[in-house]
Amino acid sequence: MTTNIDTELAISEAEWEVMRVVWSQGSITNRQLIDTLILSKDWKEGTIKTLLTRLTQKGYIKKDISQSPYLYTATIKQQDANIHKMHQSLAHVCNKKHGTLLFEIIKDIDLSKNDISALQDLLRNKMDSAPVEVACHCEPGKCQCYYE
Repeated sequence: MTTNIDTELAISEAEWEVMRVVWSQGSITNRQLIDTLILSKDWKEGTIKTLLTRLTQKGYIKKDISQSPYLYTATIKQQDANIHKMHQSLAHVCNKKHGTLLFEIIKDIDLSKNDISALQDLLRNKMDSAPVEVACHCEPGKCQCYYE
């Protein structure tokens, strides 16, 4: 399984649902995937097959045809894909606003005591080398920094 993602990650919301099932199972047959998604989503079998085909063509899932039934496995790790997607989202936000955005996200999600402790440690370590203010890297006209 590939561990890093070097290109733009192009996975639709529906494709993410398929990927989550594949990631959770490690390897899964076409029938198992269809049965799982029909129970959890109100999708038709043809829709699921189309999504599976798209993900295979994009290279995010591989089909092992050396056995029957065929087994499907992810070619990218779930955590790598999630991190990549988060970075893609942050790329659309001014660097000066990343802290505020992360604050709002953290404020609204459930975290374990271990998660909170790890975040506290990370933030303490980052504090030593943090700038007083993060620089804006947006192109002119793409954020409000140029108007302030």
